[in-house]
Amino acid sequence: IFEIINQLNYGTSLITAKPELDELAKFNLVACRKARNATAYRAGREYAKIGLSLLGENAWSRQYEMTLEFYDLGTELAALCGDFEDMEELIEIVIANTRSLPEQMNVYRIRIQSYNTRHQLTKAIATAEQFLQQLGVTFPQKLTQDNIKEAVSEIYLLVGDRKIENLVDLPIMQDREKIAIVEIVNSIMSSAYLSGSLLFQLLVALSVKLSIQYGNTGASAFAYSCYGILACSVLQDIDVGVKFGQLGLQVVSKLDLKVVKPLVIHIVMLYLLHYKSHIRETVSPLQEGYRIGLEVGSLEFAGYNAYGFCLQSFWSSQPLGALEQAAHNYFDGLVQLNQLVAASWCRSCWQTTLNLLGIGKDPTILSGNAEEEAEFISQMVSTNESLGLAFFYVYKMMLCYLFEEIESIQEYVEEIKGYVLASPGLVSQPIFYFYDSLIALANVSKSKKEVSEVMERVEENQRQLKQQWAESAPMNYQHKVDLVEAEKCRVLGKKSEAIELYDKAISAAQENKYIQEEALANELAAKFYLGCAKEKVASIYMQEAYYCYASWGAKAKTNQLEEKYPQLLAPIFQSEKYSSHPSHTKIQTSCGGQVTTTSSNLDLASVIKASQAISEEIELEVLLSKMTRIVAENAGSNKCVLLLYNSGSWEIVSQWVDGNYSLCSIPIDRTNILPSSIINTVKRTQQTLLINNIEQDKMFARDLYLIENQPKSICCTPILNQAKLIGLLYLENSLTVEAFTDKRLEILNLLSSQAAISIQNAKFYAQVRENESKLRQFLDAMPVAVGIVDASGHPYYTNHIARELLGNITSSEVSQVYQIYQAGTEEKYPEANLPIVRALHGETVRDDNIEIHQGDRRIAIEAFGTPVYDKQGKIKYAITTFQDITERKQAEKILSDYNQTLQQQVAQRTAQLEQANQELLRIANLDGLTQIPNRRSFDQYLAVEWRRHLREQQFLSLIMIDIDYFKRYNDHYGHQGGDDCLIRVAQAISQVPQRPTDLVARYGGEEFAVILSNTNIEGAFTIAEFIRQAIASLFIPHAQSEVSQFVTLSLGVASIIPNFEDTAEDLIGLADEALYEAKRQGRDRVICSRN
Repeated sequence: IFEIINQLNYGTSLITAKPELDELAKFNLVACRKARNATAYRAGREYAKIGLSLLGENAWSRQYEMTLEFYDLGTELAALCGDFEDMEELIEIVIANTRSLPEQMNVYRIRIQSYNTRHQLTKAIATAEQFLQQLGVTFPQKLTQDNIKEAVSEIYLLVGDRKIENLVDLPIMQDREKIAIVEIVNSIMSSAYLSGSLLFQLLVALSVKLSIQYGNTGASAFAYSCYGILACSVLQDIDVGVKFGQLGLQVVSKLDLKVVKPLVIHIVMLYLLHYKSHIRETVSPLQEGYRIGLEVGSLEFAGYNAYGFCLQSFWSSQPLGALEQAAHNYFDGLVQLNQLVAASWCRSCWQTTLNLLGIGKDPTILSGNAEEEAEFISQMVSTNESLGLAFFYVYKMMLCYLFEEIESIQEYVEEIKGYVLASPGLVSQPIFYFYDSLIALANVSKSKKEVSEVMERVEENQRQLKQQWAESAPMNYQHKVDLVEAEKCRVLGKKSEAIELYDKAISAAQENKYIQEEALANELAAKFYLGCAKEKVASIYMQEAYYCYASWGAKAKTNQLEEKYPQLLAPIFQSEKYSSHPSHTKIQTSCGGQVTTTSSNLDLASVIKASQAISEEIELEVLLSKMTRIVAENAGSNKCVLLLYNSGSWEIVSQWVDGNYSLCSIPIDRTNILPSSIINTVKRTQQTLLINNIEQDKMFARDLYLIENQPKSICCTPILNQAKLIGLLYLENSLTVEAFTDKRLEILNLLSSQAAISIQNAKFYAQVRENESKLRQFLDAMPVAVGIVDASGHPYYTNHIARELLGNITSSEVSQVYQIYQAGTEEKYPEANLPIVRALHGETVRDDNIEIHQGDRRIAIEAFGTPVYDKQGKIKYAITTFQDITERKQAEKILSDYNQTLQQQVAQRTAQLEQANQELLRIANLDGLTQIPNRRSFDQYLAVEWRRHLREQQFLSLIMIDIDYFKRYNDHYGHQGGDDCLIRVAQAISQVPQRPTDLVARYGGEEFAVILSNTNIEGAFTIAEFIRQAIASLFIPHAQSEVSQFVTLSLGVASIIPNFEDTAEDLIGLADEALYEAKRQGRDRVICSRN
């Protein structure tokens, strides 16, 4: 379409008739739409300008609808290109010329979006209010919460007993004024929200109200999703809020509203879904919203979705390295798209990740240095950008807390709270409650008054965090509540409660993969234990915090921990005192002295017996039982616990305690029956750890389990398979010290090596059994019959459907039990050709030409046969699958008939298209007024004839013709009279040349041209004279002519044999010179070129 329209546009100067100009304008409108949809914005603007120029000065009165659409598209394209000056000019023209307010809605909406893009939120709102006021919609000057609750509650009454999801079936809105109101209201929702105005709630309620009353429109989907925010924040009804968000997505899907989809995705994923689901689930849809926004030209919401991706990724613990790259890319892209609001938000996230990665100069400053940061804040304040300030300050609160610069943020907390609470529904709100509480509790003094004030502030935060967030989405927020409670207990001196709550917060954060908050909880727990003078316990928690921060990518934070707590992190960076061992290194923490034992040693017979018992067992549960019993009975321990690493987590799978054995499946992080510090150390070092005298041990003395249970001797050894840690064996003796000797450790090492192999084999065996079971379940669940026979044709396996269809018969009996025919015939199907039989002979077969006859019923069957070979290449089994395809055969016949009909229709449409193309070509090559070939056709034909005569070396002649004193004729008889004259003259001239190779064309204005092939100068002169006489014989009156009282012609003739030195333009020049000579000599005559 673009090539055709561009070609037609080349000849616009030659078109004078209004119908043809209007027709070409329609073509440019089509091209403009397509360019807009293809994001070719600059090309689209050109088509709009050409189209409007073709429509002319009276476009609004002659072609109102087409003109309005051109201006709407031109306005939008100017805005998309950032040419706001041109956009404003076009808007003013539309406002001045449109007949009704709804017809101005599009340009007002575009003006509002342009203000949003440029941070001019107040202007955006004022523009919308001005338009809405003309439609009878006004808002209170001073909004109160009562206004909001009344408007929001009204929606409940309108919904009534209907289910929210059924609102998707409302009729389509038809009232043009109501559609205009909803569209304009929706266009300033983001402006009102960003500026923190209560107007946002009123706008949403109005849009939803009109949608329910008058029917759904494209803007309804966005309004419904925004109402979800109000339901959650104002009415505190999260279920209703999430349902309205889902309703918005349903409307988008039903009405195929791709243009609206980025808006709805932004609201649902950023404001609603995390009330019920893990924040991680919103990340991928937000990326999709960004992509679709770019595709449909919704750049504003493409930007909001881009930032939504950054925000949700950051607070759901996505790796900082990947997030830094993504935020950087989004920032650069949005700046190029002139989406400065969203770009500034992405900048805040990007700078935060840089600071945590250790790239920023100061980890708590979010913009280069303090002066630049102050300027950045001032800029957002000046544009009333409360949402950007909320994002910015919540990042800063977190950084100041993590890097212990709390005093620098304390004084701004109330101001930050105002920004955050003005933007309900975002994840930044619960994050604010969380960090505000932690900041308040961090440096509280022992003053009763201050403690009371802090606790009151924290209680209010906790109430909001629990009721609004943790109760509906514990996976996102419960661990935050627990961590704040732990800090409260620390301040109030409730140590036992604090211990429990720290561990609870750590466990929940770990379970839900919030690694930065798992790190923070471990760090705070470490500080708590350090404050209780339990440095060993603090060391364990601080090491876990260090590992979590490192896994997240927070290099700046790990650097801080290294600098501030080197003594707690020493086990990570300093080598321990190890003693060599044949295959394990033993960490021996007991103090000196001869190591002896009072229990009997494991002798060689016991070792052989244990090794054999372990190696010969293949069932996993039996193996675990035997191994645990053997080790426990012979190791001199009264407690033996076996841990295995299963599916990404550690579990206690068997235990023997004081003669009582049990199999179990207990996640290690959900039990307190083992010393976690020892287990974590062995997991990390993969080395045997021996403590032969707990009372003299210093490293693990602070472990709560050891403090409470006080065992005498402990041995924990890793179970390695091919250097990979698959399990741990924990031994404990609560009666005597030095229970585990070097010799015993050597024997345990041998047993653990055998156990590693046996456990792995048992797991493989269990996996094979599980896979076989799953395969049988899958085959039984298949909707087709499956049968397997052995090499002799005896049944090996049949699935549920096959057993129902066939019973237990062999392949050779199939043809005896059932009447099998070739499809569509009464001919028996050869038994040797059955797919299962042919598969037993090594063929892979598919046949859908099988039909089973059961009385009068005919069942079409599709069957497959496949051989299965053993390692020697011999056929071991054959598999067949078959299914009833009667309905498919019927459908194929219907489809075949339909395809035939479709082919006929396609052929018919192709012919019509060809006819249309021919007509388009004719229009492109004919002069619209005179209906003879136009200048374009003349140029093409002369070029062709010039090349042909150059090859043949024959004369080519050209006659140039001009109507004498035609301007005077036009002035005297008017344009209509002039047009009639041109038509009569053109038709008369075209009747003179008789050969098909001759061409008569309108050259331009009142000029005509005649191309005469294979004609010398004499012949051309004769034809020219005939033309002159033919026009004279028409006796067309010409009162203003100085040579006759009738219309006459002046003609110039030139003839040439083409050569390589001359061109077709030279021939035109010669004929033109002769024509001017005819005029100079007095007109109404034929003059031949002297060349």
